[in-house]
Amino acid sequence: MVYKSILGAACTCLAVVSFSADASLLGRLADTPGGTDYQAYYDDVADLTWLDASNVAVSMVGAVEWISGLDVAGVTGWRLPENFARVDASCSNTDTNNDLNHYSDGYGCTGSEMGNLFYNVLGNTAGSLSNNGPFTFAIPTNNGYGNGFWTSTKYGFWSTYYSNYTFDMNTGETSYSSTADSLAAWALKSGDVNAVPVPMPAAIWLFASGFVGH
Repeated sequence: MVYKSILGAACTCLAVVSFSADASLLGRLADTPGGTDYQAYYDDVADLTWLDASNVAVSMVGAVEWISGLDVAGVTGWRLPENFARVDASCSNTDTNNDLNHYSDGYGCTGSEMGNLFYNVLGNTAGSLSNNGPFTFAIPTNNGYGNGFWTSTKYGFWSTYYSNYTFDMNTGETSYSSTADSLAAWALKSGDVNAVPVPMPAAIWLFASGFVGH
């Protein structure tokens, strides 16, 4: 089930919402055909579509199960956000002790998909969510939800401690939590869900049909 609650209607009426000189969030998958009740928003620079809903208080296993079963207006293939950067120079803290992968955490980390959305696209600053953009679902607080949202990237600082990176949308902090903890899950999809497949040229269709006839 997709969980969604209204934070405010001020931003939900726009098909295109600009937050920086570089990126815009474009409304996708309207509940009503031709309407502006969008279920997702497309970042035209990062080439990612973010679902306007989340699932709260789930373990890492629960997050994966929820996302793997998502079918929104016929669109499947959703996933958890990733934290690509191991050593991210933009982070306020870089932990390189006893770890060949040199994991990073702290504030200001823009080398992850959620960090890029929080800082670069929505224009928030470290420590405060001042702009949630067009997203209308309730952003969970730390009270009961650890550090906010799961990412799919494993932390792995201790070999016996199963943990993943997390991102706090209230403060912009990149951290980590045990995979058994209860956090929130936010789904996104690579690419634009409104992208129209490029039709195959007629000459190729004729060429292929020649093989079928033999």
